[in-house]
Amino acid sequence: MDSPDQQVSGIPVDEFTFVDNKVNLKIVAGNFSYSGELIDDEFILGEFNQNAMSDSLNFMRGLPKIEQIKRPQNPVPPFNYTSEEVTFLNEVDGVTLAGTLTLPNKKKNYPIVILISGSGPQDRNETALGHQPFLVLSDYLTNNGIGVLRFDDRGVGKSTGVHITSTSFDFANDVSAAVDYIKKRKDLKQSSIGLIGHSEGGLIAPIVANNNKVVDFIVMLAGPGVPCDELLLKQQELVSKSMGLDDAYIEDIIRVNKGAFDIIKASENRPDAEIKLRAYLGAAIDENPALRLPPGQDKNDVINGQINQLNTIWMRYFLKHEPAKYLEHLKCPVLALNGSKDLQVSPKENLAAINEALKKAGNTDYRVEEIEGLNHLFQTAETGAVSEYQTIDETFSPEAMAIISKWILKL
Repeated sequence: MDSPDQQVSGIPVDEFTFVDNKVNLKIVAGNFSYSGELIDDEFILGEFNQNAMSDSLNFMRGLPKIEQIKRPQNPVPPFNYTSEEVTFLNEVDGVTLAGTLTLPNKKKNYPIVILISGSGPQDRNETALGHQPFLVLSDYLTNNGIGVLRFDDRGVGKSTGVHITSTSFDFANDVSAAVDYIKKRKDLKQSSIGLIGHSEGGLIAPIVANNNKVVDFIVMLAGPGVPCDELLLKQQELVSKSMGLDDAYIEDIIRVNKGAFDIIKASENRPDAEIKLRAYLGAAIDENPALRLPPGQDKNDVINGQINQLNTIWMRYFLKHEPAKYLEHLKCPVLALNGSKDLQVSPKENLAAINEALKKAGNTDYRVEEIEGLNHLFQTAETGAVSEYQTIDETFSPEAMAIISKWILKL
């Protein structure tokens, strides 16, 4: 199963039966189940269930016409700059990263930025929902005299390595390898180097800048400032409200998740966390009638699904991460931007925390700004809901790109 709205793909089906034209399947990760019936060998009529929600889901035979989505901002060749396919090595664990380096034609000694993608396996263009925001951003910046290196995450596209067992710190080492690659190129030795990180990339950029003093500036796009467990709880609240879920139900879910996060943060290892989570979640389901079980799933199914989601290597690192610990030591120039309609990294709390941390660092050159009307992907949005992302033709706000470009060039 693929879930484009959640930017995940290749989710395995754990159980599948087809008996007497009855179709049943379960996907443990995500608490997803489906039951249907094959009619006249042409249709499957049925219902899917996930957590407390259910709806009809029907299938029919045929090859639907799939039209390629044409986004108006996608750049079209010929380009007014040089584009080069490159590879570089992360010597820490031997991962080879593959990417695209775009360089202005007419200008020398230009700044170069390295783009850092958000959470989940991302290609060099941060492709999602028919949009390629890093392709659009790199084209804009390069046309305005700024070199750009964007690369496939480890385990994605032409990059080697394994993504699913990696943490934000591993991704930070990949970015450091990109910085080293730029510094070693004789034709770029006079260029200043900056980092532009989106979402989790905005968490990674300060880590790299702290560990690598050749980084001259960073741009945080919807980057976190509050502790990451708090970030996820707020994200769950805002996204759930945008989906129209009941306030009381949301409160119950947040309370239970906070308890689960606390267990993971306090546990010594994954086996220890699993034992404690299994007991905790079992009691939570028994004690909270609002946490009703989806049809077709028993309590153990739900518990296994939650543990598979929460007790991953990446999540354990992420829940314990406190961005302020790195921001409080940043001396290089920082630009932190967020959209007013971002439901995934709430602007009010995170921008305030970033501002406070940079002030504590004694940083004398930073700018923190909330841009009205933009969502988490920096699109001009109506509601900011995740379901709205793919319906918007705009890939990246021209206003936001202009702010980024002008700030960098002013440096």
